[in-house]
Order: sequence, then C-alpha cells, then structure tokens
Amino acid sequence: MTAQVGCKTIPDISYSAFAQRIGARISADRTPLDGSLELTFRCNLRCAHCYVNETPGRSDAVARELTAAEIRRITDEVADRGCLWMLLTGGEPLLRPDLPEIYLHMKRRGLLVTLFTNGTAVTPRIADFLAEWPPLVVEVSIYGSTPDVYERVTGVPGSFRQCIRGIELLLHRKVRMRLKTIPTLLNYIDMDGMRALAAGYGLGFEWDPLVSCRVDGTPGPAAVRLRPGQVVALERADPKRAAAFRLEFGKTSRADPRPDLITCGAYLHAFHIDPYGHLVPCMLLREPAYDLRTGSFCEGWDEHFPKMRNCPRTKAMACDACPLHSACDQCAGWARVETGDPEGRVPFLCDVTFLRAAAFGPAHRLESQVDTVTAR
Repeated sequence: MTAQVGCKTIPDISYSAFAQRIGARISADRTPLDGSLELTFRCNLRCAHCYVNETPGRSDAVARELTAAEIRRITDEVADRGCLWMLLTGGEPLLRPDLPEIYLHMKRRGLLVTLFTNGTAVTPRIADFLAEWPPLVVEVSIYGSTPDVYERVTGVPGSFRQCIRGIELLLHRKVRMRLKTIPTLLNYIDMDGMRALAAGYGLGFEWDPLVSCRVDGTPGPAAVRLRPGQVVALERADPKRAAAFRLEFGKTSRADPRPDLITCGAYLHAFHIDPYGHLVPCMLLREPAYDLRTGSFCEGWDEHFPKMRNCPRTKAMACDACPLHSACDQCAGWARVETGDPEGRVPFLCDVTFLRAAAFGPAHRLESQVDTVTAR
C-alpha cells in the first residue's frame, strides 16, 4: 500500500521493516552509529558482580584516563563519521568532575546521550544540569529495595540512602529515567521489592541476570552470579520475558554454524572506548585494541576494525551442530573472559540456553541435554 502526500507517493511501510532497512544499510556502509565510552573504571561502590571496577586506592587511576580535551577530540571524530547514539558509563561516570563539560560537548555535536550511573553521586547541581540538557535517558542501577540487601551487594554503608536521594533529585526535575538491576545470589530474593520500588516512583524497571567474569579474566563476579536454574526461574516469573522467550524458542530450527569469529554488530555499527582511549568492538571483547591517543577514530574504524571483523574462526566447535546455536548468548567476548579463548565454549551460557529451551520451547524440550544441565 502507498500514501499520497502532496504530489508525492510514499510507500506504506511498517516501522519494523523500516528499521530493518536502515540497519541493513548501516551495516553495509559500516556506519559507527552506536558507541559507548567508559569515562572511568573508578567507582565509589564495591559491587561483588562488577567486571571493570578499578583497584581501590590506585594512585595513577586519574592520570591514566583520557582528558576532557582528548574526549572532545574523539567526540568530534566520532560525530563526523556518523555516530548517533553514545552511552556514557563507568565505573561511576559522575566521579569525573568534568563530566558536564564532556556531556555538553557531545550534546552540541548532535549525539543522543544515555548516562549509566549508580545514582549515589547525583547532586542538586548535576540534577539541574541534566534537567537543562536532557539526556536520551538516565539508567540508574539499584541492587536492593532495602539498605540490608542493597549494601550487601555494594559493600558500602549508607549507599542505599545516597542512591534513593539521587533518584529523587532526578525525579523531582523530571529527568527521563529508568531503574535496572543485576540479580545475583546476594539480591535476587528481592526482585519483587526492587520492581515495586520502581513502580512506586512510576519508573520502568529492567534487569539482566547474565553476569560475566571480569574483563581481565579473573573469575570474581562468577562467584555471585545466579545458577542457570535460578536465571530461568526468574525469567519464567516475568510475563514480558517469558513471552519473548516463548517466541524465540518456538522457532522450528536454529542450527546456525558461522565461519566468522564475530557475528554481532561489533565492527559493523557498534564500538566501545575504554577510559584510556582504547577502541574495541564491545565491552567484553577488548583485544585487539586500537589506541585513539596515537591515532584517529577514522583510522581505527576504517582501517583497523575491518581486519578484525573478517577474522575467521580457526577451529570447529561443538556449538556448530547445536539446534539452539543462534538462541544462545555465546560470543567471542564472553568466551575470552570466561575461558581465555575467544573460540571457547562457555558452559554457563550453554546451560542457561538449554534450560530456557525446556521452559519455553516445544514439547520435546531436548530432554537429554536438560537432564545433564540439571544434574550439574
């Protein structure tokens, strides 16, 4: 069908079809549409699940980070190359006193900025600034609906009260915001409480149960991540997630062996920059990196990244024959931090996927694999 506007005939197309066309064009042209920048690895909390936080008390932590001037230069290069969305994250990005300067430069260059924060460092001045220069959204991480649960995760007395104060400062100024959490062994029993806390403020609530090892490969966060059965139990209790997984696992076939190591949007339209100026494809896959302090973003994106994107796999994997291959979160980044090998298999993700298939998929439910997972 078509629509008539003046003397022009405009095709009638659904939003999803339009988005798919845009996505295909962006990938074909390799437009770096979607970026993220860690302003710092420093944080005022000590969350047990964190995969990037800087070693407390490190004397050179600030000196090693990109300066505001370096970030402005990189921002200009990113914007000139076609970037639209930029995520500012950390660590805790509000620990940088120059965040307003950096953020405002990004806004003036036309970037749609999202800010991740734990909320504890929000001040009236920061809240006023964000109200005057609205972000696309502020996502505030919460770790419990009570001080006991919240501070069991963060390890910092008084941090729950500081987080609530930050949320209320932003809420009072009508800054667009949503709350989110990472359920772990330390707080998952409080999921209903956190959901109710968000609803009480009239805010959306999101959660992600897949906790990885640290980006340096050390396994600390894995000690508190939910077991695969606990992950799927939470998902079954969430109507929105359950419906999405029923749709995904209701497909008849998902066998999807792929010859390339990288199969997501990394290198095609997404990128990540760490606090020290290393340009990498994503927050988990941090090697190889391109140094933006000694080169330009365009050089990294147009010359360095294509070589990485076209990197073929060097060995066959058991995952290739798995009928749930394309429904699994297994990827090179997860594999590297969990196994040290970007082509390795991540048993945790495999177990979660088979249990999801049993909970949300067809009647046969791959019984033999599910029995193996349950027995672990």
